[in-house]
Amino acid sequence: MMRSGPIMIRLMMVFSILMLCSCGGGNSLAGTGGVGSGGTGIVSGTVTGLASIVIDGQDIQESILPVHSDGIQGPDQTEALSQLQIGAQMQISLSQGQPQSLSVRIQLAGPIQSVNSTGLIVQGVPVRVNTNPIFAPVTFFAGVSGFAGLQTGQQVAISGIYAEDHSGPYVLATRIAVHASASYQVITGVIDVVQAGQLTLNQANWPVTAGVSLASVATGSRVTVWIDATGHVVKVLPLGFQGQADSVQLTGVAYNISGQTFWLQGTEVVAINGLPATVSDGALVSVQGSLVGGVVQAQGIQPYSPALNPVLLQGNISQYVGPASMEVRGVPIDASTASIQGTLGDGVFVNVQGIIQGNHVQASKVTVTTPPVQSILTQQCTVSQVESTRLICQSGQGVNPVQLTWIQQPLVHSSQGVSSLSAVSVGQTILYDGQLSANGAIQADSLQILSDQVEQAVPANPALSGQMHSIQGIVYGLQLSAGLFSLNNLNFALAPGVAVPTDLANGVVVEVAFVPGAVNQVLSITVDH
Repeated sequence: MMRSGPIMIRLMMVFSILMLCSCGGGNSLAGTGGVGSGGTGIVSGTVTGLASIVIDGQDIQESILPVHSDGIQGPDQTEALSQLQIGAQMQISLSQGQPQSLSVRIQLAGPIQSVNSTGLIVQGVPVRVNTNPIFAPVTFFAGVSGFAGLQTGQQVAISGIYAEDHSGPYVLATRIAVHASASYQVITGVIDVVQAGQLTLNQANWPVTAGVSLASVATGSRVTVWIDATGHVVKVLPLGFQGQADSVQLTGVAYNISGQTFWLQGTEVVAINGLPATVSDGALVSVQGSLVGGVVQAQGIQPYSPALNPVLLQGNISQYVGPASMEVRGVPIDASTASIQGTLGDGVFVNVQGIIQGNHVQASKVTVTTPPVQSILTQQCTVSQVESTRLICQSGQGVNPVQLTWIQQPLVHSSQGVSSLSAVSVGQTILYDGQLSANGAIQADSLQILSDQVEQAVPANPALSGQMHSIQGIVYGLQLSAGLFSLNNLNFALAPGVAVPTDLANGVVVEVAFVPGAVNQVLSITVDH
């Protein structure tokens, strides 16, 4: 039976992994971008690749830093870098060309109010969906096959580019994720009225939780707000850049053009060398310059280039069933029509180039390679020794099986009651994400203990044991009454008698044990909480 991503108990840590072996080098797809190469810098835009961190086509060398997340689970959360997603809206602060902080923020979260030919309405805000790579980054979907799978009432989280036109604010979606449930509503727009203990946003009134400061906002301010289950605003974040920076890069849709001034993503931009003819209302542009008092003094302004659209991914393969169904860096890949160089399988390190098609990347080229220095690794290994501050484990995955030593550093996040390495036992299989350094050490940001729940739930059947597979992914296309759903570009049918989790829904992460076929027969399914 093949294992490739079981239900997991996650420990997110920042710790070092010392590899007790020699590690080969290679040519990386990544390189540190010019923004911030001297002094301070900010890069803000759409995550279009995960070779390095690729923001609107520019490589920013990855550093294992915790990601500050303002998302559907609430503002001010901490996530591992390995959880970064294609289509996310990200801001990176740099010093001397090196990332100092990473942050992501969604723009909208809530039920779909309506769907039309070009998009949808969420929280009263029009959301435009893009399938044309010539115009802008193509919208990536999760928990649904694509735009055609969206329905009124579905809970969604929207990442996208904020803009305005004659009708008011709208969001050009770069990622739409369907969720079974949501902890918070999220709204981005223009404040209509600010009063003591209340604000009016997009013509809707919202009470504000006591203690939430409104000092930095006023009528006309562009903001994103988080609203809890009681209907109270618990966080207000202004849109746009704040303060000063020696160099900035910002990509967005131009609006409110007046003379040499226009706006991108809630930030005022002044074209100090004059406004190019390519800048018009609704055009996607990228600006470079400096930040003075929260205003970008733009020295360079370029229109969006379709050349930025190909997605670049680099990492270990996981959830491998075949070329048509696998993941790299958590992104579903279909390489059934790709040029493939090397032998693919779980743990194999690859470079992938492709384009977004709905909820996956359609690969045009997949190349097996040796992990270069500063690449992000995702590997399984079996624990052979546990100490107070480190683990030793043996990996049999990937091109070069290695022995690893783990040294624990401060805990960033824990879940399901696990708070230290004392929860890890000899013989357990663990999965880590980490960055390879020049001396062979790995700075890792997540550790997962792999569970055997799925295998234990499968009825003993020696005739099936050699055929069975196990993968993890996000459910979409669920037809519960018929026992049908899709996962990682594969279609599944529940076998008779299989226990169905009560919380099975589109958008949840599950692990399935199944027998491959034209329609893959599911023998066991569990939901990852």
